Amino acid sequence: MSVDLTFTGRAVGSERVADQWETIEVAFGSERVQALEDHGLQIGWDDDSLWLSLPLGHDKATEETFGRLADTVANALRRAFDWELAE
Repeated sequence: MSVDLTFTGRAVGSERVADQWETIEVAFGSERVQALEDHGLQIGWDDDSLWLSLPLGHDKATEETFGRLADTVANALRRAFDWELAE
């Protein structure tokens, strides 16, 4: 089981999404993203979505860092593309 979040909206092209992810990663901190990846974080995107997936069962600090990353992603994608968290 995992926590899966998908942010979506109008299609903007996967290259623009990739560029936005790079901006998010730098702003959030590459080392913090890498630490989450070491705990199993998976990140993906296409023309009209970006998703994050983190397996369950981590310590509170990891869960809080993932939550902060999710908030950062949500705010950045809302500003850049007017995307929202899919339900």
